Amino acid sequence: MTGSALSHAALLCLLGLAGSPLAAQSVRGRVVELETGRPVAGAGVQLIDPSGGRHHAVLSRSDGSFEVRATRTGRYRLRAEMIGRQTVESDPFDAGPDLESRHELALPPLPIAIRGLEVTGEQRCGPDIEAARDVHAVWGEVEKALRATDLTLAAAEHRFRLAEYERRRDEGSLDLVHEEATESEVVGGQEPFVSLEPASLAEGGYVREEAGEIWIYGPSIAVLLDRSFVDTHCFTLRRDDDRDRMLGVAFEPLPGRAVADLSGVLWLEENSGELRTLEFEFVNVPETLMRGDYRGQVEFLRLDGGGWVIERWWLRSPDPDNLFLVRERAAEILEIGG
Repeated sequence: MTGSALSHAALLCLLGLAGSPLAAQSVRGRVVELETGRPVAGAGVQLIDPSGGRHHAVLSRSDGSFEVRATRTGRYRLRAEMIGRQTVESDPFDAGPDLESRHELALPPLPIAIRGLEVTGEQRCGPDIEAARDVHAVWGEVEKALRATDLTLAAAEHRFRLAEYERRRDEGSLDLVHEEATESEVVGGQEPFVSLEPASLAEGGYVREEAGEIWIYGPSIAVLLDRSFVDTHCFTLRRDDDRDRMLGVAFEPLPGRAVADLSGVLWLEENSGELRTLEFEFVNVPETLMRGDYRGQVEFLRLDGGGWVIERWWLRSPDPDNLFLVRERAAEILEIGG
């Protein structure tokens, strides 16, 4: 679903990256560790054309193997990326329906480690994030994780059993007062959680009143990966004494943005660069709406094969029918099958 009145839009949007299999030539290969030669599972492998366009992307399998498809003859490169490792590209090669091609991509350790980065509190806004080496390095690891999550959810071999919840919580203690749950099942390649397009959210905001109803939209993977998110937010590195070995990328809207937007933190495991949680609140909420907290959270899970999924999420807002309650929309993956 794309949203519901006063019930928060579901959160996570999938990208369709696979090219058409018709008349396509497979480009095969393996991803390995540069230092040991061992296979790397869960690396994102993309087929890139001379202009930088992505034609097909997959995750490497448990034995490091991958297969992408070139639907037309041309000059391509392969790009492999993974959290905690340097992104590498192959030399250009010819591929197409009548050409065979095999490659090995060796991933070295990440040259700019996020472990031990000094947090100075320096803020970088919009495109200027690229001018701050440390912030840019950490955000690059975030993007790798999000792209891998996209590919995992889109993989046809995954089957997800989902639960969605409509809840009421006590406004003060957040104790659960009421809950309604529904279950469903989706196969990889479908969209278990969806949101609005990034451009629409950047322009119109994440909290809206339409035809007398309140609509609240969460930040999808596509939103966080879209250039408009970087262009409209300021970024700062953060540490929290209560979160051992965690590094946060805090973000808030550019000064002067009037639309309802997001302020929050993406938390990464410092030693590995792996995503843990995304915490956010809605800011610049229209004054015509009920006062109170509008916030949400996403939790990420890494699978045995190296891919990623969004394990659970929730969004909360005031309950217009009861000042002493908070309304919560939530979902989680109950079971992952092959």
